[in-house]
Amino acid sequence: MKGVPKKSKKGHQSILVVSLLLSFVAFLPCSILSAGEGDEGRDLFALQIEDLMGLKVATVYGASKFEQKVTEAPSAISIVTSEDIKRFGYRTLADILRNQRGFYITNDRNYQYVGVRGLSRPGDFNTRILLLVNGHRTNDNIYNQAMLGNGFVLDVDLIDRIEIIRGPGSSLYGSNAFFGTINVITKRGRDIGGTEVAASAGSWDTYSGRATFGQKFSNGLETLISATGYDSKGQNFHFTNPEFDTPENNDGWADHCDKEKAANFFARASFKNLSFESAYVSREKWVPTSAWGTMFNSGQDKTIDTRGYLNLAFNRTFENGLEVLARISYDFYQFDGYYLFADPPPSTMNRDRVLGNWWGSDVMLSRRLGARHLVVGGAEYERSTRQLQENYTRSPAYTYLHDNHGSEILGLYLQDEITLRDDLTLSAGLRYDHYTTFGSSTNPRLTLVYTPVPTMIIKALYGQAFRAPNVYELYYNDGNQYSKANPSLKPEKMSTYELVLEKYFRNGLHFTASAYYYKVRDIITQVTDADDLLVFRNMGDVTGKGLELEVEKTWPKDISLRVSQAFQYAKDDSTGTRAANSPASLSTLNLTLPLIGSKLYGGLDAQYVSRRHAPEGGCVPGYWLAKITLLAKDVVKNLDLSGAVYNLFDQTVKYPTSNEFRQRELIGDGISFRIKAQYRF
Repeated sequence: MKGVPKKSKKGHQSILVVSLLLSFVAFLPCSILSAGEGDEGRDLFALQIEDLMGLKVATVYGASKFEQKVTEAPSAISIVTSEDIKRFGYRTLADILRNQRGFYITNDRNYQYVGVRGLSRPGDFNTRILLLVNGHRTNDNIYNQAMLGNGFVLDVDLIDRIEIIRGPGSSLYGSNAFFGTINVITKRGRDIGGTEVAASAGSWDTYSGRATFGQKFSNGLETLISATGYDSKGQNFHFTNPEFDTPENNDGWADHCDKEKAANFFARASFKNLSFESAYVSREKWVPTSAWGTMFNSGQDKTIDTRGYLNLAFNRTFENGLEVLARISYDFYQFDGYYLFADPPPSTMNRDRVLGNWWGSDVMLSRRLGARHLVVGGAEYERSTRQLQENYTRSPAYTYLHDNHGSEILGLYLQDEITLRDDLTLSAGLRYDHYTTFGSSTNPRLTLVYTPVPTMIIKALYGQAFRAPNVYELYYNDGNQYSKANPSLKPEKMSTYELVLEKYFRNGLHFTASAYYYKVRDIITQVTDADDLLVFRNMGDVTGKGLELEVEKTWPKDISLRVSQAFQYAKDDSTGTRAANSPASLSTLNLTLPLIGSKLYGGLDAQYVSRRHAPEGGCVPGYWLAKITLLAKDVVKNLDLSGAVYNLFDQTVKYPTSNEFRQRELIGDGISFRIKAQYRF
């Protein structure tokens, strides 16, 4: 459990063809118009892309821990803005990520999981992605899980922008920055400028409400305070498994077993060089799948995740150019699981309880040395005072697991961005981490950024990353009923090679291509041991390679189109076959355009995911999803209305499962809707 760890083809082709055609149609005329641009580019080398193209190039902070243009960053970057979130009706981080090139989402009706570059192993808890809020790590200290649904600490309405930084980031961030780092930047008080309230209603009796106050005062104090509530009755599901689809089991129907509730609170204040931030979320989700062998259709299986943190930061740039950032933080995480078993009769309620508390502090220094070096260095320390895991029943009273650990992590890193020539930059970074659980890990990153002309950028990247075994994998033991601990686990390690090409054209078109190869060693896998107990072990390697293409086009009057295509292959080296839940092809399409001036906008997005292998054999079919959104601004003064239809064509979406489930595949959401109102005063 998070707990007992028994943890139409024609339509698919059509969306892929449409995506590729749109890419070709958008790209071809621009290529012709830009012919010969390279020769004059060198004469204009001193000019920026903004000067040459009339474009505004986005900036990113999380790629190097200082603000820089995405064209200069040592990674393949995507930026999602608050306006994107509005216009495409995104409800959660999972909604946002499924629309990004090379990303896909799996849903087991309890949590949502992200796959990146062909790897999303069923049963894993989003441990190979690092999720930050304003630079603060949100992965917990028990499972190292990144929450993407309503368990994320932030309402997406409070997001100013999201930095999606692909590739290994352990040279700056340590563990979990494996396939990518996602840095969520929140809005500031000035962005709200008063009070804002929002309410939404949608399918399956789903309702939410939010109240936010934000302001920057004349004395320099800036504050933002927000609270959100969410409630959904969920869906009824029909499962065709022979053990479920019987008269005594309601003919396979799980009724009223998919409910979900959540509450969020976020506060941020800054004054001069000091800032304070607090976040809290509690999310309660009923589980309809009868996972872990629980009673079917009981309506009593549920999980509760509670996460929060306090963060105090000091940031100052001195007259000599030295920038100092110092932070201290306190984090907590709690998990409660309730599982009703029929054995022993009549029934037994099994409880999971997890408590995590940890303190963190870090200091970062950055300074430009001469004309050609920008150096960033820092130290981080984290001490977990409690990493408690329990599993027990109250009637009859019996404790299967009571395990409490403490641990410490020390990280030291140094990065130098060296301007070798006006058109060539080398970014070199190295980080050393020491864990009291397994020892040390050292991870470098090297990136060359070459700009042959101001409108073309070529990035060559090599990086290493690691994922530390988490407390759950190391120490979970339910009294040797089903599973046992393995405190000798080693970290997963990865080496990545990547080549990125970005090209900006004169008529508002931007083309990106990324080719990558990676090797994951000592991957942590849950297996059945010789004594028939489940245990986590370092089992073999995974090799991946792929190509990601994206074309983005903007026109006057706020029209934009983005199309991406990813081809990927992740191979389990121990079997020589494609990794489970690893699609070979991913496509996305995002279109937004004004329908009535600047008052009414329409948004259309679509994603295609090809078929994937299931862990127990066979394949889960591919699928495509489409969504349409309308956003009306200032319907009356300060009132915005929006509406969205999700899975517009009611496609059947299937997800492969892990060994926690008796179903080989689970069904995703069908067609649904949401309407929303937001008012500012």
